[in-house]
Amino acid sequence: MLGPLETSALAPDVVWMHNFSWHVDTVAVLAMVVMFFLAARHREHVALAIIASAMSAEFAVIGIGLATFANPALWTTPAPYAWGPIAIIGAIGVLLREAPYQSTSNR
Repeated sequence: MLGPLETSALAPDVVWMHNFSWHVDTVAVLAMVVMFFLAARHREHVALAIIASAMSAEFAVIGIGLATFANPALWTTPAPYAWGPIAIIGAIGVLLREAPYQSTSNR
């Protein structure tokens, strides 16, 4: 997406704002991957999965909202579709996580 933008007739500040946003989004997605990974590996980090799921839900609202109210061309991109399933799967993972191990023996 950045290549065509750089060769377009758009003002340089618009192109560079998009470039900045592209990279910020990449960092946000990588942070979400790390949060989901840590939450999956360590039960005590469930708050990270909640945060990553909430971020996904917010991204879904933004994508669907922009496609619905700003420009329907966005429906032809992954933006309105990708984040909802991630948020749902993350929330299901949080809700179905195993309860902490509790010993019933009297050692």
